[in-house]
Amino acid sequence: MLAGVKDGLKLGLRIPIWAVCFFYVEEAVDDLRDTRDFGSTVVAGLTVSCIFSIKNGFNAPTTVRTSRAGLYTGLVYGLLQDAIALARGRRLGYLDYLKSTWKSDAALE
Repeated sequence: MLAGVKDGLKLGLRIPIWAVCFFYVEEAVDDLRDTRDFGSTVVAGLTVSCIFSIKNGFNAPTTVRTSRAGLYTGLVYGLLQDAIALARGRRLGYLDYLKSTWKSDAALE
């Protein structure tokens, strides 16, 4: 039973560290790009999953699988963040860009 508690504490310390890394990378990318959208979350998911794979010494197929999971997780989490921000009234730069592109395409026809 003591071994289970010990392993639980180890895992309980490792997971928050990776979560903090994810949010730190996301915030750093947001600051570098001067925008807050799902792109930063996707980059953070991929970056942290790749670092996690390298640190744990995964082979190439496992690294690809872990990176794919980081990509999908970052994409879903980022799009959910953007949906909440849009519901709160924040403008999203990529949506404004797409709208202006569609309007200019329609004007050319």
